[in-house]
Amino acid sequence: MRTGFDVNRWFRRLNARRFWLPLGVLAAAWVAIPMTVVLAGIIADSLFVDNPAVFELDGNLAAGDTFSGGVTGTRDWANSTLTASGLGPDVITQTAPEPGGVPAPATFPYLITDPFGTTIYTTGGSKDILDVGNWRYTSGSVPDKDEISHAFAAAYSVSTGGEGGGTPHTWIYFGADRFANNGDSNIGFWFFQNAISLGGPPNATKATPFTGVACPAGATNCLPGELHRNGDVLIVSAFTQGGAIGSIIVFEWQNGGLVQTLSVNAAQCTPNSPSHSPVCAIINTSEVPAPPDWQYVPKAGTPNSYPTGSFFEGGIDVTALFGGGQAPCFASFLAETRSSQTANAQLKDFVLGAFPECAVSVSKTCAPPPALLGNPTRVHYNFTGNVTNDGGGPLFNLTVADTFPAGATNTVLNQPSTPADGLPAGASAGYSGSFEVPTNAVVTNNVTASAAASSGGSNTVTNDHNGNPAAAAAQFGVQGTTCSVTTNPALTLTKSCAVSLVPGSAGVVLADDTAIQVCNNSPDNATVISGITLTNNVVMNGPGSGTDFNVVSSLTLQPGECQTYTPRYVPAQCAGGAPTLTGGRCEFDDTVRVDTAASTPRDQFNQPLPASAIPLPQSASCHVCPFGACTLQSVP
Repeated sequence: MRTGFDVNRWFRRLNARRFWLPLGVLAAAWVAIPMTVVLAGIIADSLFVDNPAVFELDGNLAAGDTFSGGVTGTRDWANSTLTASGLGPDVITQTAPEPGGVPAPATFPYLITDPFGTTIYTTGGSKDILDVGNWRYTSGSVPDKDEISHAFAAAYSVSTGGEGGGTPHTWIYFGADRFANNGDSNIGFWFFQNAISLGGPPNATKATPFTGVACPAGATNCLPGELHRNGDVLIVSAFTQGGAIGSIIVFEWQNGGLVQTLSVNAAQCTPNSPSHSPVCAIINTSEVPAPPDWQYVPKAGTPNSYPTGSFFEGGIDVTALFGGGQAPCFASFLAETRSSQTANAQLKDFVLGAFPECAVSVSKTCAPPPALLGNPTRVHYNFTGNVTNDGGGPLFNLTVADTFPAGATNTVLNQPSTPADGLPAGASAGYSGSFEVPTNAVVTNNVTASAAASSGGSNTVTNDHNGNPAAAAAQFGVQGTTCSVTTNPALTLTKSCAVSLVPGSAGVVLADDTAIQVCNNSPDNATVISGITLTNNVVMNGPGSGTDFNVVSSLTLQPGECQTYTPRYVPAQCAGGAPTLTGGRCEFDDTVRVDTAASTPRDQFNQPLPASAIPLPQSASCHVCPFGACTLQSVP
């Protein structure tokens, strides 16, 4: 059996394959090795979980303590005044009470409270060596030293340097307090990939099962019907009266059973000389204050103060535990007291909560340029986006659901691709799609994302690491941006006239046979123009005034379309009276215009045409010589 633990060999193996340690106890002889750790911009020269630059595992709850080497901690369970959480803004996730449980104070949202006499294990099936589906709970009492008052956990992503090569590691910190310190106990912390819940009220009066999503057929990380998933982690330690930590044993659930994967002697955290990886713990060795909002009351002692041996906290590098590969993505958390550190120990009190370490976020953006299409008129938009794993473990079955704008047609959604071994923490997978809408006005396209915490599992991961729904929205058609279309309308108008003899009531009269052509010559070859009214006006050069004649109303022209009109007019002043000009000539101007007073020309999106797109009035001068009286030579 190995009796020493070479830290260099350990970290060389982190980037190799998954490995198992002997079931016996390993005496861990640690050597301090300076290595760089980066945590959301915070740099510390140690990769050990008791590194106070990352989190203060020092047996009290207040942040801001100073350690050897001049290190001042900034993260702990409470701030320096014990009035609010001290976890910091870079925490990946934190515990939350079960629905129906005691609400957490607003100042400490991660706090799970276990009321006295509720949620204790019952029946012989409640063993850690058995699947959660066999466990039962009820209300009742346990020895005071085994009565949990609160429990809590938080996870961080830590980039380790040195031989770790900058690989992000998931470090989880956990803790609990107990009602009485009048004797030694043992404590365990479960991290489940399944969302484990109580099958009834917390104060159930009979044996009540735990619930969760049963392992589906065909899944590769669990046996059919199990609530456990391969890789669920159990950390077990003594909870001693005097505050000493001996060994810590780590178990994993594998293929229907509990397997011991690590045992470390002398596992007490030493923040003044960090030396523990992947796990350590510490118990308060003197009386320390508790946050008033926790309302902690010990069996004997001062309220809001922990007697020696009442407060337990620890940390584990989950990525290192799994050989430097992908660590599981946990969803729920359970703290329990036990009769011993052995796998089949009798279980006593417990407290259960959510631990949504699995988190997903999504983004969405327009992929310009859009296209203006016709027949029917519509705008074609493309979009892209990313689904990002912003939690602490791999995600599976990445899925996006798109809510397309009202009236959208020809919708396309290309789902993101999920790697076979899951999307790693911090990584992203792209998706894309398109749609068409019958408007160039602003429309909003919404998307949500979900994922499974394990291969073959259901998509229960629907929030980002801040607990907000994984959702995004993008606007399309905002004018002035590259994700919009504007029409480019243009009308042309031409006019000509000819004179002919036509029968009249009093004999043959002269008539103006005019030719008017209006065209939609929009250069984008996509703009439809409607609401076109043409009005013709005949203006005499002699006595009298002109008269308007309607040519067409509410005309619609498709791109490139022209319409020609040939109305005939009989000018009144030239219908048989005396010549009005020299040489017996009758002369008049025939003018056609786009009559914007009668109707406003608009594009297919009901936008009025700009003045520059409306042609000027077009005129033609017509001359007639009634009765053959034209005597002026060389004049038309």
